[in-house]
Amino acid sequence: MKVFTLFELFLVVFTFYGIFKYEGIMRALIPILCLLTMFLFERLRGKVEEHEEAKKRLLRYQKDEHIKEEEMNWESYEDVIVSTRMKDEKSYPIR
Repeated sequence: MKVFTLFELFLVVFTFYGIFKYEGIMRALIPILCLLTMFLFERLRGKVEEHEEAKKRLLRYQKDEHIKEEEMNWESYEDVIVSTRMKDEKSYPIR
């Protein structure tokens, strides 16, 4: 994200440089192109952040579903399944 910010800063500086340095049509063309490029980069940054947030939500959802699935399996077979933590040294269930 810092690369986007640095590039946008460069575009702003170049816009003002173009306004003061060039004459004629270039004086108007350079700022318009720089501002258009900044607009497109801002949209790209929004899409990248949205994609990252969607990835985080998907991973969080998958993690929650996995935990719920384990809880569901444990509750549905609570008399049959005995976890390894509940067994003593001889592999007999502790009652």
